[in-house]
Amino acid sequence: MKKKLAGLLTAFLVLAMGTTAFAAGSSNTSNVTDTNKPSSQQQAVLSANAQIAGQVVSPTDGISVAVPEGVYGAQVITASQVVASQVDADAQVMAVVEVSGAIPADGLVTFTVPGVQAGDNMAILHLTGSGWELIPVEAVGNGMITGRFTSFSPVAFVKLPKPLAGPVQGTTPGAFQAGQQSGTSTTSAVGSPKTGSACSVLPILAMLCAAGIIVCGKKAIYNA
Repeated sequence: MKKKLAGLLTAFLVLAMGTTAFAAGSSNTSNVTDTNKPSSQQQAVLSANAQIAGQVVSPTDGISVAVPEGVYGAQVITASQVVASQVDADAQVMAVVEVSGAIPADGLVTFTVPGVQAGDNMAILHLTGSGWELIPVEAVGNGMITGRFTSFSPVAFVKLPKPLAGPVQGTTPGAFQAGQQSGTSTTSAVGSPKTGSACSVLPILAMLCAAGIIVCGKKAIYNA
């Protein structure tokens, strides 16, 4: 009987050591928020901006212009509208674009922006690593606006009801800070075991089995 028990424990030990846990269905699936896909409201913001932003180009050599997309693009557009309203309550953000390329030696970059007329009071907002700043506007013409840049990133073209008077703080802390990561997801702290990882209970069972084998072995020697 003792030999049978020892053999049974040995077999169980072998099975326990070779068992691999299969991943259960994730318990945090319902808690995952996919921020890679724009919401319907964000998509409406993107579509409205694209109507004009899609027509914005730059005749300045080496400058590329793209239309913001995705959740990050929607956040940038919305943030520019918040900042513009603080520059002037009746400010109108005409378009927001992503600008890249080599900055000219004098920093002057011209854009063609549909709807801009000579004599319009225009402002350019630029998203930097710490927030938004106002770019000096050097010239405004029919469908044209020129600003003096030191770096590129998202740029918003803003029409104002009146000229800017005095210094204006372009950076608005809290409205939107560059460096925020989109596309991340929040998950519950509780998760399922990873596929291929052994359950933590198995080593304990193996130790118990080994202890049982040793005890049975000693008793068998004692009774021999």
